[in-house]
Amino acid sequence: MNWNLMIQVVTTVILKVITSSLFLIYYPQIFYAPVQQENIEVTPKECPVRWQIFKAKCYLFTTASQNWEDSQNNCAQFSSHLTVIDSKEELMFLKNKTMSERYFIGLTKKDGNWIWTDNTAFDPTIFHFNKRDVQCVGIGFNSVDSVSCSIRHRSICEKNA
Repeated sequence: MNWNLMIQVVTTVILKVITSSLFLIYYPQIFYAPVQQENIEVTPKECPVRWQIFKAKCYLFTTASQNWEDSQNNCAQFSSHLTVIDSKEELMFLKNKTMSERYFIGLTKKDGNWIWTDNTAFDPTIFHFNKRDVQCVGIGFNSVDSVSCSIRHRSICEKNA
């Protein structure tokens, strides 16, 4: 038996399995075409590299998974904060971008009330979510749900354009 040939074949198969798996994991983020939305104006301002613009805000969809507090600290390193959803249009934009992964947003429960990271109160007319007995909120898989702050998720950072 030719061991050098066997090692080459096994290595090739392993590399193909790994690359195929990564492709399948990131396929929706690379090739997903969001639903077209009408009457959405994009400002002519610019965002940093890897950030996406919507109206007058820039968004960073992180790829690293962290707990809620570390996610907020990570956003602060970019002079931003976890995203605050203040319109139904913004909610639709974010839902279209988070179809295949759960992301932390800047809504948490403090003293029994849901409050955003910019200290504004939660407006239930924008969206409703399952308010389980946990303190943080995530968006993804076409829904918004309360999630544990200690579980690791990706996050969405936001700052003005």
